[in-house]
Amino acid sequence: MRFLGIKKKLFQVGFDDFYQAGSINKFRPMNIVAESRALNLQFWICADGGYGVSETYHISERPLDNCYGPAKRANFRTQADVVAGLEQIRLRIEEAKQLNTESANLNTDGDMERAMPVCDARRYVDAQGNLYFVRGGLGGVFKGFRRYAAPKPGQRRESGIRSLSYVTDFCRAQLDLDQLRQLESGADKSGGRQNG
Repeated sequence: MRFLGIKKKLFQVGFDDFYQAGSINKFRPMNIVAESRALNLQFWICADGGYGVSETYHISERPLDNCYGPAKRANFRTQADVVAGLEQIRLRIEEAKQLNTESANLNTDGDMERAMPVCDARRYVDAQGNLYFVRGGLGGVFKGFRRYAAPKPGQRRESGIRSLSYVTDFCRAQLDLDQLRQLESGADKSGGRQNG
């Protein structure tokens, strides 16, 4: 398996979520997106190359709540260097989580309320094993998503729930998902089923 060391390290870092973005090809054999709410950052862990060009690696990061925010990029020559870079991210996440549990104020500008959601993030799993959750999108918007446990051939593994709209508030998006889940639970008990 290619990139085995990197993929193993991804499970150890402490990301809230990570996934392969798009399809794998010769020019971009690895394109993983990872999110850390503790750091309020989205990371792109990528490998580039193809047709006689040696493979290069990079990790980019940008604010999770601001897709237009400044992006930082670190380039690496080897997979071992990428694993070392992921270890540095793991230490940053661990430190941020420790500070959060000690009720320290991470944001010296005083606008922590805008950077971190005040409500709890909840995820749901249906009878088929599909996972429902809220994800941030481009432009600081949020929406409920469904990750299929066993996608059909040609079907996306993950997609936004069509009956839910993008909203600018994480808590509102979580409430919309909670209400949809409550409606679907009621419909399942009455014998009917509503599609989301």
